[in-house]
Amino acid sequence: AAAKKLGLTEPKVADVWRHAQARLLKRPVVVVAPKPFDAKRTVVHYDIETYEGAVYLHGAICEKDGVSTERQFFAAKPADERAAWHEFLEWLAGLESPLVWTWTTFENGHVERLWSKHGGSARGWKNLKEGLADLKEWTKRHYALPVTSYSIKLVAPALGFSWDAKDAGGLNSESWYGEWVRTGEEKLRRKILRYNLDDVRAMAVVWGRLGEPDPEPGD
Repeated sequence: AAAKKLGLTEPKVADVWRHAQARLLKRPVVVVAPKPFDAKRTVVHYDIETYEGAVYLHGAICEKDGVSTERQFFAAKPADERAAWHEFLEWLAGLESPLVWTWTTFENGHVERLWSKHGGSARGWKNLKEGLADLKEWTKRHYALPVTSYSIKLVAPALGFSWDAKDAGGLNSESWYGEWVRTGEEKLRRKILRYNLDDVRAMAVVWGRLGEPDPEPGD
């Protein structure tokens, strides 16, 4: 009855109700209980930074057997895109069938272009292509959170994470890199690396706080 009065579908009303609960309780509310995650599987949280169409930085956190390892592959100038990409794929090739989380599918088109243009380790590419998964969509499917949108900049703070840079953001990162290319100022490079690392740390916090379940289709 409420759905009809509001001109909403029953699923939409249920969604609004769960999000209201999440805001009231100030914690996640389960929408669909996630399946237990295979703790033996390698998990990678992955984020890229771009500048004028080039990918100049690949940032990743690898979680395996309770050990977390942070890696970054940086191109000092846009022309070094190929070298950074190849280094990233070589590293990824050393992992066993990883689940590679990104936040949204922003990375997908970029990695397809990089592979088409630059090639690289076939095993690394296989691991990346087969392992890519969207943590944002998985989160939305399983949890209502006390947020107004599912931007990582809102979701991660709701789960206890904060960025080091007060002006953290993809557009600012691109601006910082452009200035770094012009000046070579080391503090800019460090700021870029920290911002990228904070993005992947944010995803690791989301994954850890929401129970590390297994993202099987239709679960």
